[in-house]
Amino acid sequence: MMLPADGDGRVTRTEYVQAVAALADMPDLYQDTIGRCAVTYVEAADVNGDGLLDAREFATLHQANVDGLTDSTVAEIFRRLDRDGDGYLTADEMFQGFTEFFTSPDNNTPGTWLMGEPTR
Repeated sequence: MMLPADGDGRVTRTEYVQAVAALADMPDLYQDTIGRCAVTYVEAADVNGDGLLDAREFATLHQANVDGLTDSTVAEIFRRLDRDGDGYLTADEMFQGFTEFFTSPDNNTPGTWLMGEPTR
């Protein structure tokens, strides 16, 4: 387990952002780490086993993972992440969403909505 650089055993927001930003300089590690998160997220929620998340599957897992999301907010997140508008999320779309959540300064990119409406 990797401990914070200051040794206090806690990860501050700044330390977290620095760690995620450092992944950008290691594309293979970033793909392996965040890519696996995206695949795992889809696999965990994919009740019917088709390799895709429909709106209900996404909402069930996402509301269990992110406190306080309303049905309408989850529907908006799904709509934004569904880049091709086909009514399903793929692991690639989730990967793009995670990447934007961690790296984009633009609140209008779909991934910045991953945990709800951006506040930054």
